[in-house]
Amino acid sequence: MMKQISKIEVFTSIVMGLLFLVGASWAGDVRTARVEAQIARERLAKEAQAEKAEALDEAKKIQAEIFADKARLKQAVAEMEVTSQGLAKETEAVEKHIAELDVQNKELAKEVAIAEADVKELLGFIRSNAKDLDALLLQSPQSALGLDPRIEGIRELSQGQGYPSMDDLSLMVELLVSEIVHSGQVRREQIPIVTREGKTREAQVMTMGNFSAMASLDGDADFLLYSEPSQSFFQLSKPSPARMRAQLADYMAGKTEAVPVDVSRGAALRQFAHRLDYKEQIKSGGLIVWPILFIAVLACLLVIERLIFLLRVRTNVDVLMEKVVTLARQNKWDACMQACTQKGNRPVPLVLAAGLSCRGRCRADMENILGEAILRQIPRLERFLPTLGMLAAIAPLLGLLGTVTGMINTFHVITVAGTGDPRLMSGGISEALVTTMLGLAVAIPVTVAHVLLSRMVERNVGQMEEKSMALVNELCSEPACDVPVEKAA
Repeated sequence: MMKQISKIEVFTSIVMGLLFLVGASWAGDVRTARVEAQIARERLAKEAQAEKAEALDEAKKIQAEIFADKARLKQAVAEMEVTSQGLAKETEAVEKHIAELDVQNKELAKEVAIAEADVKELLGFIRSNAKDLDALLLQSPQSALGLDPRIEGIRELSQGQGYPSMDDLSLMVELLVSEIVHSGQVRREQIPIVTREGKTREAQVMTMGNFSAMASLDGDADFLLYSEPSQSFFQLSKPSPARMRAQLADYMAGKTEAVPVDVSRGAALRQFAHRLDYKEQIKSGGLIVWPILFIAVLACLLVIERLIFLLRVRTNVDVLMEKVVTLARQNKWDACMQACTQKGNRPVPLVLAAGLSCRGRCRADMENILGEAILRQIPRLERFLPTLGMLAAIAPLLGLLGTVTGMINTFHVITVAGTGDPRLMSGGISEALVTTMLGLAVAIPVTVAHVLLSRMVERNVGQMEEKSMALVNELCSEPACDVPVEKAA
């Protein structure tokens, strides 16, 4: 422990000695620095005094310049005030002028607005007329004979492109006048047309104004229809009636001055394409049409047979009866019988012959014999008449049956395809109407024929009854004699 304390003291003594040596050295340097600093401070103070003097001189010069500038500025301000006052007056005058110009501007704006409205109205009027002219020329059959290529400019004008010029207005007037002139003329041109087969061929085309057009192709003249999209003529899908085509051929050949014209501008001619001939109408009626046609044919045959029969058995009964009465009063019974039998199988002579064969009998027997003879003739006269009546009753019933089946087909189509396309329903409706029409068309004449034939039969029966009663009266008025009884023929 003692040894350690002695070491620490030695070490401390050494350190203190070293510190003493360093402090002595550093104190000498500090004194030297202080002297140098004092010298520098004095030098700097002299330099500062010199610079201050220069700065004061400079400040005086600047101040003088500032005063000079201030004076000039004041003078300039005074001048500017004068100028400002002048400018204020000018500004006031300008503002007044601006106000007047504003008033004029407003008035001019109103005039410009009115002028713009007039221009727009005129422009719209011109565009509207250009559009109407374009549509008129497109719809005109005269366009098929050659359309003026300048119409493109009018077409662009009608579509709102560009502004119309005086040349455009002159062209519109020229085209309109040309259309008016051509629409009142009969023109003949050699131009291509579209045939029924869809082929394009050159043909001699004649236009009757804007109403009708006709063409002669391979010696067959017929009407033409105008197509606006293609601006060309095409033949009707179905030829027009032969009589009309003959009139067109004669007119185009210069043989006649009369010609049929479609004043509806093609609407009536298009009906030819949709018109059905009898064969197509029958096909559109379905299967029910054929029984109705069979009834019609059968009824015609029966009517013709009955008409021929009733005309053949017709007799001038008054002349015959007068002859029979005359011969009977002369007791020429053989001649009476011959007069009746030479008429053949005609009903009235046969009945009279039956009455003559039973002469000499009592009145009741004669009436019975004559009645039997009349009843024997009635079936011959009324043959097929019940059949005709039945056919007249069946025909409309078949037509009604066709109506029902057609409506069933129509409702079936509505169920499957809806009601959006009426053409799909036209098949069933056509079947219903065609069968009804045919049924009535057959029933009405058959009924009329049945009534007329029945009336003819009734007249024959009435004649037989009348003449048989007259014969009985004539024979019963004769005195009873032993005339031999003969059988009727």
